[in-house]
Amino acid sequence: MSAIFNAIRAAQNAIACPVLAANDYVLGSVGSFVPGLNAPALAAINALRKLYGCDPGDDVQPPLPEFTGGQCVKRYNVTLSGTRASSCLGTPGPFSQIAGPIWGPITGAFVGEDNCPPGSTVAQGNINIVARSTIGGSLGPLQARPVAISAISVGISNVTVVDGTPDNCGDPEPVYPPPINYDIDVDITYNNEEGDEVNVTIPFIFTPIQVDFNGTLRMPFTFDFGGNTFTGNFSLDPEFSLTINPPGLPPGTGQGTEDLPPGDPGDEVEPVPPDQKIIGVVVTSSIVGEQQLTTIATQNVPSILAPRAGSIKFAYSIGVSTFWSNDIDVKGDRVFIPCPFSQGADFVAVSPAPGIELDWVPIRGYALATTADIQ
Repeated sequence: MSAIFNAIRAAQNAIACPVLAANDYVLGSVGSFVPGLNAPALAAINALRKLYGCDPGDDVQPPLPEFTGGQCVKRYNVTLSGTRASSCLGTPGPFSQIAGPIWGPITGAFVGEDNCPPGSTVAQGNINIVARSTIGGSLGPLQARPVAISAISVGISNVTVVDGTPDNCGDPEPVYPPPINYDIDVDITYNNEEGDEVNVTIPFIFTPIQVDFNGTLRMPFTFDFGGNTFTGNFSLDPEFSLTINPPGLPPGTGQGTEDLPPGDPGDEVEPVPPDQKIIGVVVTSSIVGEQQLTTIATQNVPSILAPRAGSIKFAYSIGVSTFWSNDIDVKGDRVFIPCPFSQGADFVAVSPAPGIELDWVPIRGYALATTADIQ
């Protein structure tokens, strides 16, 4: 078995270049990182491609923003394009319509809840244009400004300043695609125990690139060989180290839990490998609608949102059962919440309070050591 593992290690550079040139795979992975880390992570990946000798013409370029301009504290007319969902406010199908004036900066648009009259045929909700409101000339929190166009999809194709003055205050952030897996067949040649040369093609499945707690980028993968599923990681560093784990074993027998009442099937989660345990989650909160929060001003630390901006629960799979942590409050604009399980979690669920939008990214890696682990 070690012979094929050595052959996989020998082929790792041949694997690295095509995987790191897969545009949607790389951009989707980078887009799932903590906001602000997207551009540095993409630059680091392209720098490593050069170090591996990959074709520079295949470097992944950052995606284009949804629209240009629209970042001044001015009134804008916003051109919306998409697909109308219902007959409530017009004929279903493609549409392009100007909405405004709306105070900038404009950050995007999304489909929200509908407010069509009772009895109307509605598939999705009306559009919300996301902007930073201006109060006395200063930037306020992110707010959703509803526009009466029922839609199933929407994008912003253009923004123009109402009074015709220069729109010279910068551009919105790029729009990254959702994270996806990347499949690649790898031809491996190795010598078996009899000394015969064997050629096999192994299909690898790379899941989205992740950031370890120490900042290292890694590409998790799985492959099947001999009827067994193996997991591993390519660590994106100058040495491009590779680890391969044996087929996963249950995280515990769950002894003593078999007599407990069964849980809701919808609450069950699958265990993840030890190196993909969730050891915490970073959360950012934004106000997007009516809410009942109180901001408590403090000294020397960020303000506190009361009673809470949302709740978090971590899940851990034991044997054939899933158990959840108690709910944990989100009480700040940007917070890191550690997993309460010393062995890490298999899943995390985040629920925003009314009028709040939460963005979160699980932090994965081996569970942090405890005193019991190192005795």
